[in-house]
Amino acid sequence: MLHSIRAVYARQWALVKGDPEAEAAYRHGLGRLTDIFLDCLVENIEDRLRAGNRLGALQSARLLKMESLERWNALLDRSLEVAVLEEELAAIAVAKHPL
Repeated sequence: MLHSIRAVYARQWALVKGDPEAEAAYRHGLGRLTDIFLDCLVENIEDRLRAGNRLGALQSARLLKMESLERWNALLDRSLEVAVLEEELAAIAVAKHPL
């Protein structure tokens, strides 16, 4: 959803470009929707972990960590299971890019 909303908004930029009021509304709307979808990612990780969908949780965790380190760290602080995901993400990164 996060990628989709950005794609939709990108197509609309030509309509608002050059109009300061419209550009401000565009940025505000995109920012609000981005925040909503980042919050959804947090819920998605928790839901997938509860459902036993570890791969899905890892994929969402990777995206959340890239998009919002603040939300990722808050989630890490309150969930031991998410802390294990952090270790798995680190192991994946090392496997992809060994020293």
